[in-house]
Amino acid sequence: MRLFAALCIIIASLAVLPGISFGADVKALLSEANALFRSADKDFMSGKMDSAWESVTKAKETITAAKEADPSNSQVTSLEKRIDQLAVKIEKRRGSSSQAAPAGKPASPAAAPKRLPATAGRYLMEADRALKRAETILGPDRDKQDPARLPARVREALAPAEENLGKLLAEYPDFSDHPDVTPKVERLEAAWKELNALESAASASKGAEEAARAEREKMSGEWLKKLRPFVASKSRMDDAPYLDPEKEMVSYAGFDISAEELARRHRIHGEAAAALEEYRNAGVKEPLELLAETAKEIERRLGEFSASLEGLGRTALDEAKSQLEWGRAFTAENLPKAERGEDFNILSRDVLLRIQNSLDQAAVFLPKDDPDLVETRTGFARLEEEGTLLREKRVEKTRLLSEKFGGSEGEAIREAVAAAIRSEHPGAEVLRVNIVSPAWKEEWRFQEGADRVLRLTATRQVTVQAAVKKSDGVFMLTLGAYSPKNPDWTWGPVKGYVMFSDKMLEENVNK
Repeated sequence: MRLFAALCIIIASLAVLPGISFGADVKALLSEANALFRSADKDFMSGKMDSAWESVTKAKETITAAKEADPSNSQVTSLEKRIDQLAVKIEKRRGSSSQAAPAGKPASPAAAPKRLPATAGRYLMEADRALKRAETILGPDRDKQDPARLPARVREALAPAEENLGKLLAEYPDFSDHPDVTPKVERLEAAWKELNALESAASASKGAEEAARAEREKMSGEWLKKLRPFVASKSRMDDAPYLDPEKEMVSYAGFDISAEELARRHRIHGEAAAALEEYRNAGVKEPLELLAETAKEIERRLGEFSASLEGLGRTALDEAKSQLEWGRAFTAENLPKAERGEDFNILSRDVLLRIQNSLDQAAVFLPKDDPDLVETRTGFARLEEEGTLLREKRVEKTRLLSEKFGGSEGEAIREAVAAAIRSEHPGAEVLRVNIVSPAWKEEWRFQEGADRVLRLTATRQVTVQAAVKKSDGVFMLTLGAYSPKNPDWTWGPVKGYVMFSDKMLEENVNK
């Protein structure tokens, strides 16, 4: 029964707690506890000990609820300490009043404290005003303020309080224990402790922020060393450490510059694109302004160079279309003559070769599915068919061109051609071979490798015609013999390949 009664008392006491609930908002509880604390402090200063004790008891209950809701809240901890200190002072005052009263008689009111001098009162009033301002800043709404400026604002607010209390204690030392002075000193000390905690936290945060910023600047500096040389400007003073002529991105590409220079520019832009991709994959956070600017400029120049290369492709395609138009006009004129049995001309292989070369060059710089490129290739295939038809109608007039080559590599060329014929036409009998080019023709051109890298290659080539006899007749083969340039700028071995095959009469082989 005693246990049951005790439980009932506890439950009843919990039921009468004013406005407290376990789910209450911490800020609301903190604000309520602060109001009760101020009320208790005011009553204490006025000598109303019973009223002060009632308020401070409620304040303790409220701050306890707030602490249970958020044990790590520094404001709750600070206010709880101040409430406990005030409760101790009120309890002492109430206890001394009770002990001073004679047995069986009510306690007499506490003796009124000695009145402060006017100047000391003014000091105390100014200090209290400053303390209230500081406590407001440190109050429940501190989260709404800029954390970086909070310590400075608190320090600024406390300065008048420290100054005025310092003057009071220096000029009126006999009043250092006065009940009006002591609470203000304790409030100042509590505010200073909270300020010191804020400044320690801010200092640690600032140190971490500075370390993080230093790390970011270091990372940005490393990336600037990799990226800035591609876009560094001679006219910019802070670009001096990054200037490197071998990496400068010159984004113009045209047929009016040498093939070697165009290849160099293409190599540099390829390196810049790879470096930029690596930078993006690295996920650099908060890069320096110069690094962000560098990345944007590299991207802009890559786009500009890509557009220039597409311009080269369009130029080569326009050349192919112009030659194709001429070829189609040629076959349109001569095919009807051939059908009527009139004298006609055949389409030169050189025309087809020039169109093929222009198309190959255009394909390097344009997408494979480019509509103009696809249409021109289709037209070229049709022109090849028409040219073949003309040659078939003039079999009796097909003859090898005369020997014209005067270089020292004639034997190597003939051996390469023979190997190509054996590979393409096994068992064919070679009747005659003429090198119909007077000299090597050197060519520089771009080629895209299997790794999708565009490279500049150099070759020298001659045209060869050979008459061969196969089981299905005699044919005139048009072949190419070429020699690639080695990395050390010497010429590599000669190789041959078959380009075209035309029927001819055997009696015309040696004519």
